[in-house]
Amino acid sequence: MPVPAKRCNTYFLFCTAAVNPLLLFSRFGYGPTESFATITQHPLLKAAMPQLTERDAEKHSPEQATALVRLLDLQAKWDGLLVQRGQKTALSELHARQKANDAYQSALREYTAKYRFTDIPEPTQAMPRRMAIWCRVLRIVFSKAHGAVPTEVMAKVYRLADRLAERLGKDPVARQAVEDMSGAVRELDVVISWCDELATATTPAAKAA
Repeated sequence: MPVPAKRCNTYFLFCTAAVNPLLLFSRFGYGPTESFATITQHPLLKAAMPQLTERDAEKHSPEQATALVRLLDLQAKWDGLLVQRGQKTALSELHARQKANDAYQSALREYTAKYRFTDIPEPTQAMPRRMAIWCRVLRIVFSKAHGAVPTEVMAKVYRLADRLAERLGKDPVARQAVEDMSGAVRELDVVISWCDELATATTPAAKAA
């Protein structure tokens, strides 16, 4: 199958082959492989995915935006469980990760089957400008969506922002509790402004000043 001529990144793991996620967790130090040899196989490999742009996000209907937010929240929940992993992981925790991944993969199949434009907004590089670009796309999607607050996505936004702050030796971005979709949009505005300030401060010209 030809590769689509679109901007892609490989930040996340996606289905491309039949591989047991628990076995992958074990291979990367998440638990003993021999404990999960009989668990049902599930696709989970790293692959390039098309990146959603602001222009494409503007084309989403409220219905598609709402479905995408749900998908992103499931993805972020799974991603958060992977971040919390340790060298020695209990079987129950591995099952929780598999359950989160199963829910995400099911939503992904439903989403890609229903909508023609299936690009997913993802963070690309650990850089302020890239982070801001991702948040701007999220802001557009959130502003069109309705329904539950994307708490897992916002947790991921703050998690990545905190990594940026630590790496660059800067203060963490300010944050407030999000109670609705409008609040999530406002919080993304704060993160975007914070990223823009970091990007300006870390340019060669700013460092030389």
